[in-house]
Amino acid sequence: MTDKSALVLGGAGFIGSHLAAALCKTNFKVTIIDGLLAHTGGDKCNLDALGLDNAELVFERVERIHDLTEIVESSDFIFDLMALTSHQFGFENLAIDADLNLMPHIALIMAMKEASYRGHVVYFGSRGQYGAVSDSPFDEASPLHPLDPQGIHKTAAERLFEVYSRRVGFSCDSLRITNCYGPRQKIKGDEVGLVAQFIRDLLLGREVQIFGSGERTKDLLFVDDLVHTILQLVETARGGFQPLNVGGRPVSISDLLEILQEKCKKGSYSVKPFPDDLLQSDTGDAIMCTQLLEGIIGSNLRCSDLSESLGITVIDIRNRLELGH
Repeated sequence: MTDKSALVLGGAGFIGSHLAAALCKTNFKVTIIDGLLAHTGGDKCNLDALGLDNAELVFERVERIHDLTEIVESSDFIFDLMALTSHQFGFENLAIDADLNLMPHIALIMAMKEASYRGHVVYFGSRGQYGAVSDSPFDEASPLHPLDPQGIHKTAAERLFEVYSRRVGFSCDSLRITNCYGPRQKIKGDEVGLVAQFIRDLLLGREVQIFGSGERTKDLLFVDDLVHTILQLVETARGGFQPLNVGGRPVSISDLLEILQEKCKKGSYSVKPFPDDLLQSDTGDAIMCTQLLEGIIGSNLRCSDLSESLGITVIDIRNRLELGH
């Protein structure tokens, strides 16, 4: 796709930077907005050396951008990745979680309303919106029972996109994304993603603690595969609102750690009983059904070799640890 404009909100984050780079390579005119706020993952370092020659960078909270309506009006596609990423921080700071996981999306929706926006929005939600699911695999019709503030606010934002897509006239895909990993994943701060935390701790020679059982299964999605799927998705000409599961490759935690130990050549792991606070918010190991998304893009979701993609991630995290990033 060429000669199209894209607005990437949260574009200095882990997934956002990968998406922005891919859009630039496919000749989109890209505007990146990121407030670089604590607990969100936004970092200018994620955009360094990406060759974003045709990208405009705006480092400000979306609510404070005076010409947001004009930016929205000129964008054919809007990718909304704005989020607070720390689940535990959200539990302890409910108002801040709402401020970062709900209010920015409201500001965006109001700008789209003011602009009478007719383009296409891709909202980045989470598998956590489902909470603990008894059926596996589960599809988009499964009930949403989020178990933490992030999941609650993401679900509220999704519902607002659904309602306003009808009232304003824009189309919207809401992606309920599983555990994503890859280069530039956050390795410092309040919360680190599952794969990045395992890799970081192993590289530092620490004992990784896993809870419950090593046979518990997680659905893992390499960031390059996610971006590839998104680029396929925006090629489809559809109207209305659609929630979509974006799953990955199921793997047991023990198998995952065995691969990572071989790649890191350091560290160890042990299995512990679940702490009460973590058990109450654990979403279990049910796997997503992705047939709806695959039907739209006309192919199976791309799924990179697990060992190879984990090796790429290990190299990236090792290099950043050595540089102190």
